[in-house]
Amino acid sequence: GRLTAILGASGSGKTTFALQLLHSAITGGDFLHWKGKGGTRVLLLDAEQGLRTIQRRLDETGFEGQYPHIIRVPEGINLDQPHEAALIEEVIAQGQYDIVCLDPLYKLHKGEITDERVSVELMRRLDSWREHYKFGLLLLAHCRKPSPGFPFTIHDVFGSTAVLRGAEVVLGLQRVESGSSVVHFFKDRDGDLPVGDAEELAFTRERGFRPRIKRGTEGWL
Repeated sequence: GRLTAILGASGSGKTTFALQLLHSAITGGDFLHWKGKGGTRVLLLDAEQGLRTIQRRLDETGFEGQYPHIIRVPEGINLDQPHEAALIEEVIAQGQYDIVCLDPLYKLHKGEITDERVSVELMRRLDSWREHYKFGLLLLAHCRKPSPGFPFTIHDVFGSTAVLRGAEVVLGLQRVESGSSVVHFFKDRDGDLPVGDAEELAFTRERGFRPRIKRGTEGWL
């Protein structure tokens, strides 16, 4: 029932990162330094990607026969409206999911993303769902691009910080250059992650994100 938030600027790879995580949860495969449980039921509500894009990313991630259930609403959805929220809640109730992934946060409501009241109400609704239906929530949120010379921090989230206050885990994904990214461990209430640290990741379309390992004179792998 935990809430995990993944922060990143546009183009940082949040969706790809989340799909790899969900793939390991469904199949029991490896993701970075962890192994997924396997056999989990996953719902992905994609409010941004086109059909061809999400199909390509699923193929790149290696989904074969074991897919998440997907709801595509590329025009966005307004969970502030009771009838729209009720449609999504009905899907969640019937699916008995272990994980629900919402991508991205800013397209889940029609109010100003900086409006604290709107954000608090949205998070209250999502918190009540995950408590009642017993699923883990994976939430992808945009952040401002860090200014040159300034570190990437949890405070760079775009809009209200209400989403972060109730999150048990907060990760930040930063694209450094082509083929190279950094994952920041901003928050973990259980203390299992190295909060305050960051890890370099390599990225290719064929293998997705993976840890970068330095091996002597061979350089980074």
